Amino acid sequence: MSRLLFLAFCASVALTAPAAAAQPRAGSRIDTAPGAVQSVESEDEATARRVMRGFSGCVARARTRWAEGALALPFNSREQGDYVRSAIGGSNDCLAAAGAELRFRPPAMVGGMAEQLIEIRYARIDLAPIARLEDSDIEARGLRSRNGYEGLALCIVRRDAAAVRALVMTQPAGEAERAALGRIVPHLGPCLDQGQTLTLDAQAIRALLAPTLYRTLAALAPQGRN
Repeated sequence: MSRLLFLAFCASVALTAPAAAAQPRAGSRIDTAPGAVQSVESEDEATARRVMRGFSGCVARARTRWAEGALALPFNSREQGDYVRSAIGGSNDCLAAAGAELRFRPPAMVGGMAEQLIEIRYARIDLAPIARLEDSDIEARGLRSRNGYEGLALCIVRRDAAAVRALVMTQPAGEAERAALGRIVPHLGPCLDQGQTLTLDAQAIRALLAPTLYRTLAALAPQGRN
């Protein structure tokens, strides 16, 4: 029997400024077998993803050590979720400028923080060593996957770290993101366990891949500022 892995780490945002009526984005669905990437978004959803990225990036810059603590925990684990929820809530200086109230699941926050730290530290670092990693290197450097999410992400990162970095450095819901997703899609099938079905949206892919790319780069270049 096939197993279904579904990731949709959505964010929603209420802005103080009036918003235009939401309209579906034409041609925004990408579908492939055995994996499926679904990205059918209204303008409000696209705005929420952009605000979420800005908010999580602000937190990563303002509270870097705390962000690193979140990224050190197993992805999408209860422990990581509790860690994020215990410190992020209510009003926050990083949302004050946007005049927004943001509701999100912890993986979206974790992914956004990882994207910011990659951009700050590893935007231009050589990615070739990732492709050369052997399984023994993975163990030696503390990169062993701790759950199925991390296993899938690490497989994709090892296959094409450049494509992953290109994706997580794009702004959400734009042409550059869609082009970058097109480079990721071919790696989904080979990285799935036999008989596993995958359904992902664009934000889930980013949230899944960014923390593993960050952990891998940090392990390879601990001092890692480019």
